[in-house]
Amino acid sequence: MVRINQASLKILCYDGAVIKFIFILISLLFYTCFKAVQLVPGHFLLMIILSLIFFTLMISSLFLGRIKPVYFEMIWFQALTWIGMTFMGFWGTFILISAPFDLLNLIVTFFNHGKLFFSHDAYLIIFGLSILITFIGFIQVLLGPVVKEVPVPVEQLPADLEGLAIVQISDLHIGPTIQSRYVKKVVKKTNASNPDLIVITGDLADAHTESIKKHLQPLADLKARYGVFYVTGNHEYYWGIESLLPELQLLGFKILTNTNE
Repeated sequence: MVRINQASLKILCYDGAVIKFIFILISLLFYTCFKAVQLVPGHFLLMIILSLIFFTLMISSLFLGRIKPVYFEMIWFQALTWIGMTFMGFWGTFILISAPFDLLNLIVTFFNHGKLFFSHDAYLIIFGLSILITFIGFIQVLLGPVVKEVPVPVEQLPADLEGLAIVQISDLHIGPTIQSRYVKKVVKKTNASNPDLIVITGDLADAHTESIKKHLQPLADLKARYGVFYVTGNHEYYWGIESLLPELQLLGFKILTNTNE
């Protein structure tokens, strides 16, 4: 007879999640190698090696930062993170654009006796377009956040709420690449909007709390008539929500966890 208790069930679930994660990671690596060989078909071995190097640079900082938080302040780690995140931005763009083309090619090849619908040149164009989109996105980040005003019509709105200004801040991802300098820009633009209410709607942090304490500090300067409210996103849980929430309370945030004000 086999007895499964809560602890062993957690271990089984954890092992299952790890297996799924490894499977997804290996699948993405194989697809990356496939795309590299597809772009330069005459140099199979070279493209496989370059793909492995590219993939390693892309994800290594994510693992190193989690294993050794002390690396966070080191210049080499910050440089590796910038390189990795830039590669990931390009890679994600290229994969998302080219995957539908690959799927269509696969279908056409199956029904058309091996003849491809899209030529090699089409994938070179996609590659160049992905580089351009990544570069534009990189420049936009350097220029700082953009404020977008969205009027929200509400029927039978009470008169005292007419014209209420709410600023929403989401997905700041404060970590190795988003730090005090950028956060100060967000705070400055937010306060310039003269909001009645500020809501921060998750994915605020993307590193261990100890690593980003000083980069969170500018958020203490956020000003709103009715205060600053915060709800968690998934990334906060990746890095340890228990240590982050006390820091945010010190900044003056009103944290909503299965609650409302």
